[in-house]
Amino acid sequence: MRAVCEECSLPQPPDWKAGDLCVHCGKVVRRDLRCFWCAKGTPEGKFCRHCGAETVADELYGAARMLKDAGMDRFSVPSKLKEIDPEQVANFTNIYQRHAALLARHVDEVIALQRHLHFQHWAEEVEEEMIGQLPWTEGELARYSTPPTPVGNDLTVANAVRERSPIPKSRLLAALVCVLLGDDRAISDAREAFHSQDPNLRAEAAVILSHWRLLFTRELPESRWDLIKALQECPEKLERLARARRALLGDQVESATDLLDDRDPDTAFTAALAIGDVPRLEAALKRDPAMRVVAALRLANLGQLSALSSAIEEANPEDRLEILRAINQNKKRPPAKHLQKQLMRILEEDPDHATRRTAAFILAKDGRAEDALRIAQLAQGDTSIYQAILQSPNLDGRTLTEVCDYLIHEGRFTMSQFGMEDVAQSGKLPPDFVPQRLHQADDQSACELLRFAEAQLKANGDVDLHRFMIQTTLGPYSPEVRTEAWVCLNRWYAQESFGNTGPFLLAAQPVKDFFGRPERLIERLLFVLDDVDGLNQVMYRDYITLLFRYPEDDIVPYFLEEPRWTQRLRDKLVEVMKNDQVNFDVRGAAVNFVATLALHEEWLVDIGRIFKEFEGTDLQATVSYAYDRICREYEDLGEGEREPDVPNIDWD
Repeated sequence: MRAVCEECSLPQPPDWKAGDLCVHCGKVVRRDLRCFWCAKGTPEGKFCRHCGAETVADELYGAARMLKDAGMDRFSVPSKLKEIDPEQVANFTNIYQRHAALLARHVDEVIALQRHLHFQHWAEEVEEEMIGQLPWTEGELARYSTPPTPVGNDLTVANAVRERSPIPKSRLLAALVCVLLGDDRAISDAREAFHSQDPNLRAEAAVILSHWRLLFTRELPESRWDLIKALQECPEKLERLARARRALLGDQVESATDLLDDRDPDTAFTAALAIGDVPRLEAALKRDPAMRVVAALRLANLGQLSALSSAIEEANPEDRLEILRAINQNKKRPPAKHLQKQLMRILEEDPDHATRRTAAFILAKDGRAEDALRIAQLAQGDTSIYQAILQSPNLDGRTLTEVCDYLIHEGRFTMSQFGMEDVAQSGKLPPDFVPQRLHQADDQSACELLRFAEAQLKANGDVDLHRFMIQTTLGPYSPEVRTEAWVCLNRWYAQESFGNTGPFLLAAQPVKDFFGRPERLIERLLFVLDDVDGLNQVMYRDYITLLFRYPEDDIVPYFLEEPRWTQRLRDKLVEVMKNDQVNFDVRGAAVNFVATLALHEEWLVDIGRIFKEFEGTDLQATVSYAYDRICREYEDLGEGEREPDVPNIDWD
């Protein structure tokens, strides 16, 4: 039986000797016996002060417990011990020791856990709670006969106790140690300890669950305010540490600075983290790895980056990533110029993708023009890195142009890339960015460039860029590119006051504004009309149909300034009319424009004959309507003007 201090009532260590003072308070210690009946400690004397049973010598305690278990009353056991054969007493003692040895092993497990805990009475408490159960039944003995704790580091031992121990309190204490040592699998059991009715266990759990390791490297397993409340209720023994933890959690505490020089290194470090004491945090970078990482995270949060190079270099891969993320998440940090070379080396050499990406984020946000293109080249297709570069507020137009040219070359230029819309609308890239690159791009990149130009138009409505987009819709490009150009313009027009078709139509002034001379437009129209696949593109055929269906009358004399080009256009339109592989609406629009050309008297008879050729075809009704319109227009000529000889077409 261990000795107990008369003053503080705390048990003494197993190696205590008579005459030693209390290891806790330094006062006089008394020698206790354990009562065989109630199993409680009682001062040396003839009778137990708790239950009144007669005390027995320590060497007879086990045999006495066996007689009690056999059913003898408290008054008969001492006399019975004197009567029975000494060999029987020894036998009873040996049987009891089997049980006591198992309990001692479980108590030793708690002693091993106590090295990481703040209260040091847990082993005695477990022993006091369990010893009254001895001897166990055979079933209980089997349950407590767990395998010995494996040899290993402290985390291995704690996990073994947490998983195997049949004693609930031992498992909860082991869970707290596991969490403290970084094993998140024990979080659930640690939370159970936090909600215990035992105030000391709750205080122990509160201090551990608010430890700086969890606050900076993992998500808090409990509500911040629940932890603060529990810390406020901690016993006086933990008052200073609890106050430092509260400050770290954001609670208002008095005189937190007086904790910076606390004798307990953990309390002092917690206070430095809470206050943001840069010199002490920089000094902590030279201590154990866990403290070094957390100090680095706090310095990153404070924007103090100059001392972090060594911490990043020496950290393991997981911790290095956490430090870089802390730097990246600090929106108010200064540029990481002290880390620029190291970050670039990480981006070039680190095998972990997440680490490389975070280093790229930091570099991209700093917006150094000399780094931007190299970062893009090392991104390995990571769109989030491209986004960070494109959204950097510090990059100028020249640098962004280089990055975009690289993306075009790699086939990665796309308006679905986050940040590309921002670049287009920022005005940093010139309006001629797309016109200078479209002819060299493949169809996919060309379509993305046109969408980029659309975003530029939405931002500033540049006249030259608008002209280029119109020219592209009727340009020497693939059907997909021409269609995309029209779709982009159509979306922009829907937001402006141009109407659904925009300001360009077949009329003299719009043609002058967008193409300069009629032959420049006609040459492009000939190319478009010769592309059957393009004429059948859904959106594009609608555009061509509207263009040729609603020309203005002044387009004929304007086109006839170049009669040979206009003749070629007329003949090409007739080819389209005859080609039943072309969409019917496009062919009908071609009929309408050819009829408009009939206003040129020299072509009237020829066009009449051409229309005659469509008798009995699917275009008969369309041609007949167009011919009637020609006749009405000539009949409406003013008096005194000569009416030409309009050929009569008898469709019957």
